[in-house]
Amino acid sequence: MIKKILALVIAVMMIMSVAVIAASAEQAEIVENGADAAAAVAADGGADSAADAGADSAASANSFKFNPNGQWNNFSTIYCHIFVYGGASLAEWQTKKEKCSDNGDGTWTYDLDAKGFALENGTWYCIMFSADTGVETYQTLMDASCLGDTLTVGTEQIENPVDSSKKSYVATFSNHDASVYGPVLAITSIGNVVGSAPAPGQSKYSLFVKFLQENLLNARTYSGKNDQQLLDDTAKTLGLGKSDVEAAIAESGVTDIAWSKDASSLADESSSDAKETNNSSAGSGGSSSSGSSSSSGSSSSSSGSSSSGSSSSSSGASGTASGSTKTGQETTVLFIALGVMVAAAGVIFFARKRAK
Repeated sequence: MIKKILALVIAVMMIMSVAVIAASAEQAEIVENGADAAAAVAADGGADSAADAGADSAASANSFKFNPNGQWNNFSTIYCHIFVYGGASLAEWQTKKEKCSDNGDGTWTYDLDAKGFALENGTWYCIMFSADTGVETYQTLMDASCLGDTLTVGTEQIENPVDSSKKSYVATFSNHDASVYGPVLAITSIGNVVGSAPAPGQSKYSLFVKFLQENLLNARTYSGKNDQQLLDDTAKTLGLGKSDVEAAIAESGVTDIAWSKDASSLADESSSDAKETNNSSAGSGGSSSSGSSSSSGSSSSSSGSSSSGSSSSSSGASGTASGSTKTGQETTVLFIALGVMVAAAGVIFFARKRAK
């Protein structure tokens, strides 16, 4: 009888011990999750505070100023979208990380330090500003030397290179040459030339060759021009001559182009800069006043630029320190287990003594 009672007591103690351990572990998990959530809220709140503070304090040297110049109306928020040319964006389109600060004088500031970003020296970027009303600027080519400069919106609106039905405002830097640091030079889907700054590694001639290879068919369909008019008009805007067009057709590999050199209205030779390639390193020149450089370590992920409101993805957010709060559950569980063992040993001792 004593052995049955002893076995029952030990079994009850073990069940209670397991229950206590399970409850303690659950509590520890709740506390840890609560600590993580609090850390996330604190980080998010800190980012908001830093962004809001930017409106009340002087912007850092790693910032851009934007002047809508009276061309945009009835908006409440301005956003700044920056992406590596042909690569990743610093933040997603029109998210909190892209909000600018209102300077109260009609201009807005985007402070990269306040957002946790930095531009890398030697890297080409594009910058765009947009408003919550849907208006936006065209992509402006720039690098870290442009930091501290002001982008001002002009009266000109140009065709979106991808979607000819959409228009974007042209914005240029106050202290940088627009032929180097300006709206990206492009030929639109219907053959119109927009922008002023050739993309890195590109010339006006190579841009024309690319147009013949990729967009000529679409331009034929929607421009309302025949091949002779289309190529002459596009080449003339780029400063290309008859010989350049003839060479570009041969280089493109497109064999069904109905263009005649004899019938062309173009000059015989191209302009002096038609074949100049923008292959200079970012930050090597083009500024009429010295720009400030920034520290390296741009935080970006995901791909692509955003145009006409389409989103581009990037994390860009600064990381928060990990680590959960310790509340002593591990020690409590250890003492409970030891207590159960001591109690069981005591029961066995007295049961054996009584049996004797």
